[in-house]
Amino acid sequence: MLILEKPARLLRQVSVEEFLLLTGGQSEASKVVGPCSTAMQLRGLFLKFVRPDGQARRDWLDQKAVVAGRRFVNPKDVVDGAVTVGFLTYDPKRKRYDRTRSQLYADMVGFAKSLQITPAVSSLLQEACTIQNCSHLIEIPGRGPDGRDPSAIESHYAART
Repeated sequence: MLILEKPARLLRQVSVEEFLLLTGGQSEASKVVGPCSTAMQLRGLFLKFVRPDGQARRDWLDQKAVVAGRRFVNPKDVVDGAVTVGFLTYDPKRKRYDRTRSQLYADMVGFAKSLQITPAVSSLLQEACTIQNCSHLIEIPGRGPDGRDPSAIESHYAART
């Protein structure tokens, strides 16, 4: 239970693990995990080309924009891995990165939307991640890979119709 001093201020802050325990989430704080930092960086990169709903955002970005933004790990390593696997191609004449138009684009959309790991995404994460024996994305029991409870989402939309 959170005790409020004023409506906008808490008397004490609680961690995510405490919050989940207090609200009936997970019974063990150690089970609360998510994507590794490399997976978060890769998702950020893919979201520069794909909107969160899966629609195309843009076809290319210049070499400065592709590494700009939030940094979980070195973004250049993730970009280089994306080029190696085939998600992006580098055009040295124009100094920009173009997104793929092959089947890998569906993999890019799946990872950007719901963190779906395909063999191509997995090989990119294996190459770019520096954590030994990292599983890159761990599902929370009873929840989807993005951390949301699928049954709660379905029931929310079912109540609207």
